[in-house]
Amino acid sequence: MLNVYLEQVKGDDPGSSVTLKKGTTKVGRKEGDIVFNSKRVSSVHAEFHFSGTRVFVQDRNSTNGTYVNDMRIERTALKDGDLISFGATGDKASMIYRLHIIREIPKRRVIFVSRPGISIPPKFFLVLLIVPIIFLIWFFIPVEDEKAEIEDYNEKPWEITEELLPVSAASGVQVTLALGDTVLLPAGSQWMTEVRYEKTGDSGNFEDRLYIVDLWNQSGASDYSSELVRGTVTLQRFVSDFEGSYQQEAMDNFKWHETVFLRENSIGKKFIYSKTEMAVWQWVIWEAGNKFNLYATCITARGRILLQGSAFDIYVLKRFFQYVAGSYLEGQSY
Repeated sequence: MLNVYLEQVKGDDPGSSVTLKKGTTKVGRKEGDIVFNSKRVSSVHAEFHFSGTRVFVQDRNSTNGTYVNDMRIERTALKDGDLISFGATGDKASMIYRLHIIREIPKRRVIFVSRPGISIPPKFFLVLLIVPIIFLIWFFIPVEDEKAEIEDYNEKPWEITEELLPVSAASGVQVTLALGDTVLLPAGSQWMTEVRYEKTGDSGNFEDRLYIVDLWNQSGASDYSSELVRGTVTLQRFVSDFEGSYQQEAMDNFKWHETVFLRENSIGKKFIYSKTEMAVWQWVIWEAGNKFNLYATCITARGRILLQGSAFDIYVLKRFFQYVAGSYLEGQSY
């Protein structure tokens, strides 16, 4: 069973939450289950669909769009921690929500008997013990389809990579991200950046702080439609005492995206693997509406990098990826 709710990150009551019940939850300016007054929000703007096991958000042909993690969408599956905004992103957004998904496992019931003369057979308690164990085994062991998918990737498609040539510094604009990391971006337009920090609550091999850098350029006008490309680079370092294998982390990362990410986001394409001096990049570009979206990730000896982007021209988006991946250099260690 899933407990799903939206936490308001930005708006008139930050920290408040809205529980998503099974079915459809409507969002709008004039009508809906979630209503807020903003000129950027359409009367009937978007809908959340919760089936009990999965959550989707769907734009209802709104004027200014619905955004998931700063990327405009028509309909997409959501995962825990996603940021959803309506009508705008960043500082322009009047309302931003974070999705929380909590999986609840039913607790084993304990029966107390106080009436004398009533005896409960020992088999009854044995059944109470066995049923939760069977449920946990069913819950954690993959079904046959999932097993087959994982076994398919024993072929390791990331070992078949295309060489991504480094980008010449003379043809790019050097930009410092966070932690001293740098990239080159295509010359010819003015690039703007904004750095954000976010605590994830993660534990284990990675630090719980994300460094998120927004990148965008414009063709000269100030409206959103004039943007050539908009991207986000997310950096997360290994903890300073990390003693594992970053190559194994990379393989686990690749497998997860191949078996889960593509399916949950209904992307009918496979990942491409490009090798640079820094790492092997896993990336995919797909068309959604009138825009092209980019999702790329890699694991280096110091941590992981996530690159997301969108543009109206697929050539511009591929060139943006080539510059970032081909020129990425890591700064300070920890």
